Order: sequence, then structure tokens, then C-alpha cells
Amino acid sequence: MSKNDQGKLRDLDLFSPLLGVCALVIPLVISACGSAPGTPAPTVTFAPKQANLDACQLMPKEEASALAGTTFGDGKDQVTATGKSSCIYSVTSYLVMMEVFPEKDAATAKADGQQALQEVQSGTGGGDNDQPMNLTQLPNFADGGFLADFSGSDPSLTLSGIGMGFLSGTTYVYFAVEVQGGGSAPSSAAMQSEATQVLGRLP
Repeated sequence: MSKNDQGKLRDLDLFSPLLGVCALVIPLVISACGSAPGTPAPTVTFAPKQANLDACQLMPKEEASALAGTTFGDGKDQVTATGKSSCIYSVTSYLVMMEVFPEKDAATAKADGQQALQEVQSGTGGGDNDQPMNLTQLPNFADGGFLADFSGSDPSLTLSGIGMGFLSGTTYVYFAVEVQGGGSAPSSAAMQSEATQVLGRLP
């Protein structure tokens, strides 16, 4: 895959609607620059990271491979200072991303889900055809979820993808699969089956 095609694949709105990036989740850096001499730096309190919420453990490489229809190596896992974790699996023409957002309360986790849904609703599948995403609400999955899928193409690139987000208590989860070059993204049933596996691993 060329660097240009990788860029197109990663710029699609389906990937990482909450963080706005695909392959990297950049840790938050706090600087005390600008404080007056002798003035203590302000204290910043983060929501604690819940146990067992490593994104690559929530979706192991074997399951990511089965879901995408290819073979992945180990995922690239990154955790922000607030405990939000992402895991990226990638090989030529295939990308799988898992994100988990542990929050201090259910209201904050629900807000994460609402933001993700709004981002998906306003996004498109990319390509010259500018195909809109197909959105399906899943009110009865866990504490509420959604599926969004798309397909699109331009003269140099054909893509299909699907993403699923759901809320479980104080945790919001989002994962997505994108396939380049004419392959098919997973079915809705396959995504919900994987989501059920992930749900069973949440504390």
C-alpha cells in the first residue's frame, strides 16, 4: 500500500470518531510552563483507568484477524493519561481499530457515545463518490449501541468499512474495520458477535 493510500485509509471519518486519529493515540502532556516563581503547578486529576481494559486484550489479534478475514501480528496499543486505550491491527489493505473509554461515571461514558454517534452521522465514506454511512441503532445491545457501514471508491482506491460503538455502564467501546481494494468489510452479525465477546471481558 502506498503512503498516499494509507493516508486515505486513515483519514476516513469511520475510524476513531472520538479521537480524530487512527493509528496513534497521543498521550496528554501537561506543562507547568508560565507558572509564577515559587507557585506550585496546578493539580490535575484524571479518572482512574479501570482494570482489564487494555484494548488489545479486549480484542486479541486472533479475533481481529478472524473479523477482518486476514492475519494480523500483535496490535499497537497506546493508553492516554486518562486511561483511554486504543489498539491498532494493520497489514496491507486491512485495518482494525479498537478503542475503550473507561470513565468515572455512566453519564460521562454516555457522552462519549453520543459524541461518537454525532461524528459518524456527520461523516462520509470518503472517495469521489462521497457515499454516506448507513447507520443502525442498537438500543438493546448492552446499554445502547450503533453500527455504521460504508463503501466508496475513486479512480485509485476502493474501500469498505464498518464500525460499532456501545455503552456498558461506565465504559464506552468503539471498534472498526476497513478493507481496501475490493474486499468486503465484516457483516453486521459478525460485528455484533465480536462486540458480545468484548462485552464479556469488561469488568
